[in-house]
Amino acid sequence: MRRFVFRLARVERLRSAERREAHAALSVAISEALDCQRRREALERAHDEAQAATLPPDLASDPRELRALAAWREGRRRVAFEAAERESAAFEKAREAERVHAAASRAHRVLERIRERRRQSWFEEASREEQKYLDETHLLRARRGDSDEEARG
Repeated sequence: MRRFVFRLARVERLRSAERREAHAALSVAISEALDCQRRREALERAHDEAQAATLPPDLASDPRELRALAAWREGRRRVAFEAAERESAAFEKAREAERVHAAASRAHRVLERIRERRRQSWFEEASREEQKYLDETHLLRARRGDSDEEARG
């Protein structure tokens, strides 16, 4: 019986490699997005603490201290907002990586299904060929047995 050869094996290996690379990129993107989320949450907690901060009564009457407190609070708010933007961008990058991974997975699965169908067809054809050979061998032996009996007879 001849060996099964899938002519698209190189393409399938390439698609498999693309799928693995897309999976790795997706893992990295998700990890980065979650890191951004944790940083944003920490900055939001710091911003909330800054909003709750009050000045001691002796400093509360000084306009410079009030302006400094307002600037500090605004700086904390701006840092938290920038972190939220980075988080949003990181999650969008993760969604794009997921789309790329899904497309690579689909492309690879298509080739896997083609290979399995062709393997099944090859197996069925090889089984038919083998059965045909066995049938022919049996017929030849039967004929040889008949001619041996005629020669003896």
